[in-house]
Amino acid sequence: MPDHWPVAAARVRCRVLAKTRIALAFAAIFFALGMHMPYFPVWLKSQGYTAGAIGIVLGTITWMRVAANPLVGRLSDRLGSVKSPATVLSLLAASAYGLFGLTNSLWQLVGVGVLLGLSFSPLVPLTDSVALRLGRGGAINYGHLRLVGSAAFIVASNVGGWLLEHGEERDVLSALRLALVVVVFAMLLMPRQPPRARARGGRQPPKRSHVRFLVTTGLLHASHAVLYAFGTAHWRAHDVPATTIGHLWSLGVLAEIVLFASSARAQRSFGAAGLLSLAAVGGLLRWPLLALTTSASLLYGVQLLHALTFGALHLGAIAYVQERVDDSATATVTSLYAASSGVGAGLTMLVAGPLYESLGGSAFFVMAGLSTLGLVGARLVARDDDTDTA
Repeated sequence: MPDHWPVAAARVRCRVLAKTRIALAFAAIFFALGMHMPYFPVWLKSQGYTAGAIGIVLGTITWMRVAANPLVGRLSDRLGSVKSPATVLSLLAASAYGLFGLTNSLWQLVGVGVLLGLSFSPLVPLTDSVALRLGRGGAINYGHLRLVGSAAFIVASNVGGWLLEHGEERDVLSALRLALVVVVFAMLLMPRQPPRARARGGRQPPKRSHVRFLVTTGLLHASHAVLYAFGTAHWRAHDVPATTIGHLWSLGVLAEIVLFASSARAQRSFGAAGLLSLAAVGGLLRWPLLALTTSASLLYGVQLLHALTFGALHLGAIAYVQERVDDSATATVTSLYAASSGVGAGLTMLVAGPLYESLGGSAFFVMAGLSTLGLVGARLVARDDDTDTA
């Protein structure tokens, strides 16, 4: 046996172990998200809160990304570690879900929402940053690991639909509490970050394209606000069965998984700006269709567009970070990206309640307007790319 074989075998084992741990982290986080996004608003409604109050709570949780993500990302880059801050944050998030059942006023609910938003939202960009750094070295394919999270989201959305069909709304909160316990264990098992690669060209100042990129991704994420806040309630009000609703959420994420499975090819074919443009075009199709129909058979087709409105958006953002950001700032920039989505979604969540109360399903037309602005931003990002490479 050649002398280098044991070393090579050890490297393969370490690589497989790192992939497994990152996949577990994505699965745990996105299972919790798959319960929270479609069904936490249903739990809030079961507690007697109005659509406007629900919008305030969800908007507050989302807004906390703006404060938490850049600070946590910067701290992680300075420490050279994701595992320690991620573990502490997961414990705080688990505590927040434990406190939700003890609140008896809107302002107490908002206070716990602040804790949840500050603690849970940074977990996704922190996990992204570890996967991206390993991916730069050729050890892993980011899209393949990220699709494990999407698959976990599908499982959670079906579990939530089953709970609503066969149980009670309060069971949603119990499921979320259990999910966060798993998240804590996953963060404890997070692999250590690999050594940083040498910076490309030294310290790089922010570019105009970075600002346009963050604004564009913020707008495209914001266009999902009405769906995330009131999609389930809207479909239930039009007699769509709870189990079917779970299938609709699952189908959207399944379409996202198909795109993530071919992420490397998609990035080569379209590039970062092209993927962002695809996300915007998907929104220009998806949101008007959701405004116009609640037919279950048609909704199944519409939900396939999630592959574009979210899947292409996220892959475009990841491609941008891979192409333009050094290892020493990966956690910071991925956290800024998450924060920009928080700004857009947070602002839109605050008005989503009044919009839906006054417009009903027609509120989705407003989301199409945000996709239009996102398409303009994507083309400006593409123009900056052309200028930089000229």
